Amino acid sequence: MSTANQSTPSAAEQAEQFKREGNAMYHERKFRKAIELYSKAIELDGNVAAYYSNRALANAALERWQEVFDDAEHVLAKLDESHHKAVYWVVKASKEMGKPKDELLSLLPNSAAAIAEAWGSDDDEHPTQKQLDYAEEWGVRISEAIVKGRMDNLQKILEKIPVGSFPSNVKTGYTALAKYYMARKEWAKGLECFRKLLQYQEKRLPANEASTLDELATTYNNIGVCEKHAGKLEDAVTDLRKSLDCSIRAGSDEKDQNLASIWSNMGSCQVSLGKMDEAIKCHKKAVEIATSKGDTPKSAPLMLALARALRDAGNNKEADGLFGRVVAVWSGFSKVEDLVKESPDVPDERRLVELYITTVAEWAMLQLSSDRDASVKTADAIRIMESGVATLKRWGRQAQAWRLLLPMAQISDDKKYLDEASHVIEGLPEAEHDLAKQAVTHVTEQMTTKA
Repeated sequence: MSTANQSTPSAAEQAEQFKREGNAMYHERKFRKAIELYSKAIELDGNVAAYYSNRALANAALERWQEVFDDAEHVLAKLDESHHKAVYWVVKASKEMGKPKDELLSLLPNSAAAIAEAWGSDDDEHPTQKQLDYAEEWGVRISEAIVKGRMDNLQKILEKIPVGSFPSNVKTGYTALAKYYMARKEWAKGLECFRKLLQYQEKRLPANEASTLDELATTYNNIGVCEKHAGKLEDAVTDLRKSLDCSIRAGSDEKDQNLASIWSNMGSCQVSLGKMDEAIKCHKKAVEIATSKGDTPKSAPLMLALARALRDAGNNKEADGLFGRVVAVWSGFSKVEDLVKESPDVPDERRLVELYITTVAEWAMLQLSSDRDASVKTADAIRIMESGVATLKRWGRQAQAWRLLLPMAQISDDKKYLDEASHVIEGLPEAEHDLAKQAVTHVTEQMTTKA
């Protein structure tokens, strides 16, 4: 005959046992172990407020203020809106992280009276030194992640950064992360970062002040750029107009260089939408602003965008002049390194050299599309590309000149350009050399067959 049955403890009973063990660990100052035991109690019975408030107590001992806040907020929102320990901890954690009182009251409206009483008479506009030190600590974390290129860490930091942290920290972090995604052409992720930054700015920056409007103008412009590349063209135009509106309300002069970028981005969207007349108006406005003090490396990309829009609209004469101005700006530098320093909108030297070659080629091809005598327009196209090759050699980038020498050989049917292309590609890295050699071989075969 079996012995008397011993009933298995219920989940609630097991949870209580974990709580008691957690209390014992807390009193022994083994806070991490206490947190582990309180968490087990919550897993078994998540409807007991004391388990959360006890875990908040243990996390507070380790100054894990976000975890303290999360547990206290959960109790007030889901279990007991007047739980006095939860009220204490949600207020304590908010102050430690620099969260404003109004935000907390909005988050937990049913607990607002208790929170306001617990908060006391602190002045939100004048944070304590401890709050400032804590916010500064987050700024250091953000800076370290950016310097080390640890964008995965930066993402995690921004997800937990206190809302009361310095706005400059948040702007720096989200902008760096967004630019990282944009460089990888992950436009949706870049857009998400700028949207989060916008939400933060609208909530935390003083409304309608010029400095705030300038910040919003920049963010809306970046949002528009991401939307443009993501194919959300109508949304991009809407947000770019908001950027313009913010700039104007901020008191920006109509010649403000930041406006030029906004107008140019809007023009690019209109091109993609097939609204060429509107696109040209936008691009012309951008160029007018950008060149108010002369043609510069900073204005060159905006001039190029207008040149391309005019060409695509069939206005080749005006486009020709603009292509020439762009090439003249870039060719005026004896060192490409100096040109890069003066070209903030071009990410690096490689991209700038590629853009220069493409622009020279486009300008040369524009000559061939004219209705002038064939020998005249061919001579002009060759002259433009020869000048481009000379600039590349002056920059020490002669190995890249094959990209211009091959079309020169095809246009002129002159083998000397083909021979020079075969020579310069020897200075290319192996992978790029193989690609260039294939191109040279292909053009050689074409010219041989033609002969």
